[in-house]
Amino acid sequence: MRAVLHWIILATALSATLITAAQGAEPAQTEVIVISALHGAHKNHASYDYDTLFSLVEFLNADFIGVELRPEDIGREREYLSSKYPYEMIELATRYPETVFGVDWLGSSIEGGPIPEEYFANLEVLKLSAVLNDDQAQNASKPAEIAVLQEQQSQLV
Repeated sequence: MRAVLHWIILATALSATLITAAQGAEPAQTEVIVISALHGAHKNHASYDYDTLFSLVEFLNADFIGVELRPEDIGREREYLSSKYPYEMIELATRYPETVFGVDWLGSSIEGGPIPEEYFANLEVLKLSAVLNDDQAQNASKPAEIAVLQEQQSQLV
C-alpha cells in the first residue's frame, strides 16, 4: 500500500496579523498548523479515521483552512470534486465554506477552468510511474529491504 499524504493547513490568528499589519502596527504572531491527511487511508484506519481528522480540525477552530483543492475548484459541485479529489479535502471544503481556501495547482494549461476528464490519465509522469510499477524485471531486482521499508512506512502511517 502506498500512502499519499495530503495537507490541510490551518492558520490561526492570521486575520489579526493581516489587520494589524495593514494598520501599520506590529503584527501579531501567526500560528500555522499542518495536518497530514492520508489519501483514501482514513476510510479503514484504526486510529486516524475520517471522524478523527474532522474532529481535530474542528477542535483547532482555525481562522483559515487550506485544503488540497485548486482555488478555482472551491465551491464547485460535489460530483465534479469527487471525480478529482480525495474525500477529506472535499468534506473540509464543504464543512468550512467561509474559511477554506485552495492550495493545489495542476499547471498553467488548465488554470482557471475545470480539470479535463482524462487529465490525470494523460499525465506523462503518471504514465511513466505506472509503467515502472508494472515492470516485472525492475520489481524482481528490488532489494528485499524495500518491501520491509514499505511495510514499516505503511505501519507508521
